Amino acid sequence: MPKKHLLSFLPRLFILFFLFSLILNIVFIYGSWKRNVVVRVVDGDSLDLTDGRRVRLLGIDTPEKGNCMYDQARAHLQKQALGKHVRLKNPLKDSYGRLLANVIVEDFPSWFFYLNSFPDPDPYLNRGMVVAGLARDTGSNVPSYREVLKQAEIFAKDRQLGIWSGECIQLAPPNPDCQIKGNIRQGVKSYYAPECPNYQQVIVNTSYGDNWFCAEDEATRAGFVKNKACE
Repeated sequence: MPKKHLLSFLPRLFILFFLFSLILNIVFIYGSWKRNVVVRVVDGDSLDLTDGRRVRLLGIDTPEKGNCMYDQARAHLQKQALGKHVRLKNPLKDSYGRLLANVIVEDFPSWFFYLNSFPDPDPYLNRGMVVAGLARDTGSNVPSYREVLKQAEIFAKDRQLGIWSGECIQLAPPNPDCQIKGNIRQGVKSYYAPECPNYQQVIVNTSYGDNWFCAEDEATRAGFVKNKACE
């Protein structure tokens, strides 16, 4: 090819190369974007992505199935996340091998509402669940989010929302003959009879497996052990 023709062909070659690179980048970006779309909400703090990954919301805990506000928590997360593209921040694996992360919805108009206040809907899903009173703050190990979740829980508690409402926190037993309090804290199941010195301070929150029992043997059969302060 004559040098003159070669020089005239180079700009076209450069344009073709640029377009080819651009198309490859678009395909790559779309593939990366699509793999982070929520296709299923498992419960109030877990969701499945297009590529099969299951993600648990970091630093929060929602009620288990059968407990107070379980259905509401799952429905709320479905409304906020299902079918949406999300970004995972601070991903890590826990001792059970589960993937945990701060999860941000990036679909418009969520970008516009990503503020430090409590918008509705809140694109920061972890905070949104706590603000709605449908999750408790378990203490994030990411410093920049620790105070955010703490303030979100204060917000929900002050307004007695969800798990902090009278529907879940029972100050008196539904059955007056069942006065024994079954309390679960940090995985430990304890029960308290009315004669226990700290009985009045024990809170029964049915969102997290707390319950009332009519007799001590009933509490024992349910896996609860008499608190040492009562002995």
